[in-house]
Amino acid sequence: MRGRGLRVVGFLMAGAALLAVIGSFLPWAEALGGLVQKNGTEGDGAITLILALIGGGLSLAVALGRRRRTAIWTGLGVFACGSLIAAVAAYDLADLNHIIEETSREENLFDPGLSAGTGLYLTLVAGIAMALISIVAVLTARDKSVTIQQ
Repeated sequence: MRGRGLRVVGFLMAGAALLAVIGSFLPWAEALGGLVQKNGTEGDGAITLILALIGGGLSLAVALGRRRRTAIWTGLGVFACGSLIAAVAAYDLADLNHIIEETSREENLFDPGLSAGTGLYLTLVAGIAMALISIVAVLTARDKSVTIQQ
C-alpha cells in the first residue's frame, strides 16, 4: 500500500461510516409483514448516527491528513466509533430476538411477526467494517515504508 494507501483506507472508512448513517435512518424493526416499522432514529439509532458522523469525520481526517501520527490516533478513534456502533446494533438485534421469543411464548393469540429491519443489519455490518478497516489504517500509518502524500 505505497503512495495512496492511507488515503484509500481513509476513504473506505468514510464509506463504512456513511453506510452506518444510512442504516441509522432505515427501519430497525418491522411487524405485520412490514406494515409497521420503527426507524433506527426512534431509538438507539440516534446513538449510532452520532457515532457514525464522528467516525466519518475522523475517517476524512485520515484520508486527507498528512501526518502519520494523526492518522494513527484518528484511526483509533474510528475503531472506537465502529466498535460502539457494532455493539449497539448487536445489542438491539439480540434484544429484538428476546422480545420475539417472549411474545411468541406469552401471547399465543397474536403473533405480530416482529423482525429485524434492514437498517439494523446495515448498521451492524457498517460498524464492524469501520472497526476492521480502521485497524488496517493504523497498521498502514505505522508502516514506515508507506508514503504519506504531501
